[in-house]
Amino acid sequence: MKRKVAVIIFSMLIIIGMIAIAGIADVLSTRLETEEEIVPTEFEKIRCIENLSFIEAGVRTEGSLCLIAPEGEPLIFYQVILNEYIYCRKIKGKRYPLPEGNGIDDYIDVFDEDILELYNFRTGEVEKTLDLVTIAEENTPGRQFSSWDIIYGKVVDGRRCIGWKVYAIDDPYNYRTMRATTYDLDADKVVRDVNLIPSRKYTEEEVEYYKSIFILADQRCNFLECNNLVGESTKTPIEEGGIDIRYVNSWRDGIIEVEMLVEMLPRNNAKLYAEFPELKGYNGKEGDRVKLFFAGYPSAEEIIEMLIEDGAELTYEGCIMLRGGSIDGKRHQISSVNDYIKWRDWEQVDPELDK
Repeated sequence: MKRKVAVIIFSMLIIIGMIAIAGIADVLSTRLETEEEIVPTEFEKIRCIENLSFIEAGVRTEGSLCLIAPEGEPLIFYQVILNEYIYCRKIKGKRYPLPEGNGIDDYIDVFDEDILELYNFRTGEVEKTLDLVTIAEENTPGRQFSSWDIIYGKVVDGRRCIGWKVYAIDDPYNYRTMRATTYDLDADKVVRDVNLIPSRKYTEEEVEYYKSIFILADQRCNFLECNNLVGESTKTPIEEGGIDIRYVNSWRDGIIEVEMLVEMLPRNNAKLYAEFPELKGYNGKEGDRVKLFFAGYPSAEEIIEMLIEDGAELTYEGCIMLRGGSIDGKRHQISSVNDYIKWRDWEQVDPELDK
């Protein structure tokens, strides 16, 4: 009996101590099992237009965009949505340490402020400002939008909507407790009849397009190297001349993202600089990175043609599909995108592509 009482008293002391910590004990109580005082640190994350060195909207293709950032400013979080916006976030909060071995990180972030700004890169104006903390408190209490996740955008029945995922504050990597939030920009409110989270299943058109562009990032095929370009990898990171070609989910909207050092851009390329004429005259600093958003469902060959010097012809000479990536386990010479699609083991890439 005494042992049970002691356990109860000990548990109550822990709970009381945690309630005194910034009013978030209900969130952290399942994760923080320690008798030591929990001292949070304040943090701030700002990703805004002022952090960028250069912005230019594509003049020929709606949704195309060029961004340049100084060394140290990550461009991965700048995404094009609805073919006209990039979004900026200003986050302030408290970081609570966790005992070693808890979860993926050794801390939990709790946002006191999370401001989302939708910047129209064609007009140069911030068109919408949303308070994500307030939206979460009113619609999905106990959850918040992760600092590392992305916003989706889609026009549904004429309604311009954006969407994001919110995770339990005390368990931010648990997808089972994730919820979706959809915001109607025109009605200026959260709506529940639209879900913008991309399906894990692909349409026939999406499968066809994905297969046709995967050659740009396939480490089992040397298509980039055949055209004197080097794909980003642990061996050749961007800062050493690698080119990172990303899809994220933007490829489903027909946007291919390319990131590299500014110095790796071709000096002369009529197609590239017809889309981004001001880019040609950009004079930045060493280490500057450029991120190009090519919209309009460009083909793999069109992407390459905008990354190589004028006068250099796109080639498949020496292009090989390695045994580890082929459908029959054999090495194959690749002479076209169709040839690549034929020999690639798509179940290895994504089982949904092989159905």
